[in-house]
Amino acid sequence: MYEKEKRNMKSNDEEIEIELNKDRLTGKMSEEVRAELKEKKVIRTRLIKCSLETGNIEWLVTNLEKKKYPSKKIQELYFKRWGIEIAYDELKNKLQIENISGKLDVTIRQDIYATIIVYNMIESMNFMLKNEIINKEENKHEYKINQNILIGAFKELFIELVITESEKKKKQLFELFYEYAIRCKTAIIPNRSNPRNFKGGSLKCKTNMKRSF
Repeated sequence: MYEKEKRNMKSNDEEIEIELNKDRLTGKMSEEVRAELKEKKVIRTRLIKCSLETGNIEWLVTNLEKKKYPSKKIQELYFKRWGIEIAYDELKNKLQIENISGKLDVTIRQDIYATIIVYNMIESMNFMLKNEIINKEENKHEYKINQNILIGAFKELFIELVITESEKKKKQLFELFYEYAIRCKTAIIPNRSNPRNFKGGSLKCKTNMKRSF
């Protein structure tokens, strides 16, 4: 993204002009926004090149003033909000919040609110489970909960909790889920990195293929 602008940079922190050509106006946006951008022709913004400890390069785009927020400060702010980026990733890719089951306004709102409620419940459980597996002397590595397994197990639990009237049965179900989730922990191996495998192709979210969550 912005390859032309990157090549023209003479330093690691510059204000640039992004040309709003035809290719950049074909993405998902309302016609009103498209018309406004087309009229502007260019957008002025700030582009920062960051070198990570891993040797990788990270590009940050911001409208914060350079004098007030030097590039080092921007990097600190970026990494502080990394948890928010992870939350968006889980909502979009693991819970598929964009995968809507219908086209009506009420259906879209219903799907979004339901997904956020489920996400908050999973995060609450994740927090409890973390306290169970961290800071144990017998652990060779630091561990985390396998989020994919947690989501899959919770899907089954959630349905059972909704249809079960007995409080005793609900408690038993939760205890079974809790024990299962703890067993599905994953070791955090330092300095392990796998390359991303980007796949192109068809539309990711189709209205006729909405998943359970």
